[in-house]
Amino acid sequence: IVYSSNILLVRADASGLIGGGHIMRCLALADAWVKNGGNATFVSAEISKEFVELIEKHGHKFEKILAVRGANNDILLTFSLYKELNAVAVVLDGYCFTSAYQKTMHNFGLFVIVYDDLGSSEKFFCNILVNQNIHADSIYYNLLVKGATLLTGSRYASIRDEYLAFRNTSKKYSSVTNVVISLGLSDTTKIIEDILRCLSKIEQKLCINIVVGQGNIDSVQRVANSTRHQISCSKMTEDFSEVLSKADLAIISSGGTAHEAASIGVPMIVVCIAKNQQPAYKEFVSREIALGGGMSDSFDCSIFFKEVMKAIEYKKVRVQLGINGMKYVDGKGAERVALQIMKSAFEFKQDN
Repeated sequence: IVYSSNILLVRADASGLIGGGHIMRCLALADAWVKNGGNATFVSAEISKEFVELIEKHGHKFEKILAVRGANNDILLTFSLYKELNAVAVVLDGYCFTSAYQKTMHNFGLFVIVYDDLGSSEKFFCNILVNQNIHADSIYYNLLVKGATLLTGSRYASIRDEYLAFRNTSKKYSSVTNVVISLGLSDTTKIIEDILRCLSKIEQKLCINIVVGQGNIDSVQRVANSTRHQISCSKMTEDFSEVLSKADLAIISSGGTAHEAASIGVPMIVVCIAKNQQPAYKEFVSREIALGGGMSDSFDCSIFFKEVMKAIEYKKVRVQLGINGMKYVDGKGAERVALQIMKSAFEFKQDN
């Protein structure tokens, strides 16, 4: 498909409060879009410096808008960029992009793609709606644009190339030595410290790599130093895909990182750190893609310890978790979404 313009405009934000998942999955989509002959420009009203650097490192353009997220000036500035760039489509990924925001964009004549996680009952005004969460197939969506396409489930999970490079590496699942803990970009200091205190009861010495996000790294390190394990703490790291690929066990939140771990067959224990993660958490556990580490706001060390020991002591459990993860998240989701956008946007252009 050849367009007079091949630009995909991506409107998403990232910070300690917002999290990084919106930008990260859109980055995978943008990479897939470029592979298929397009170009991508990211637009943000609120974003941390490291994410801007990551976007540009992947070869995409970035524009900062001076706007209140989701407000009228956000809509107008995003629309202005869309017209200026003669973009093919706009991707909206974030909880600030309400039904009213989408409707205005649609009424302006834009081809709109919305990423959703919540499965709320509000109306959606978009041409394509994507919910990549593993539980999303069971959600009813009220799509009000004629001919709108619904893409739901882990078949459409956007996994970046740096993870897929490790998909075909041989996994032995022989023992648990290397453990990774990553609970997202937001401040999860307390739950990480609770997990470390629980892990301190394990007699076997572990090598634990903790990605702290926006949390208090000094506080976490102090708790880490009181355990027998060899522990390193770091903020967000660009080579996290390599760190995760080397893990014998990952302790992670039940958001986007869980999809990434599943795609490369890493056995994991998921912890639910936000209310909107609860459906995905339950699905990961029920499908035996992960063991359940519980809820961060009601963390129970005895339950968590039991699941950790199950993962450490039983190779059969780790193997099954890894196999199930790779089965449900095959790593081709971003390309599926990119190709669907190209197909539908072309038809939209023809009709308009």
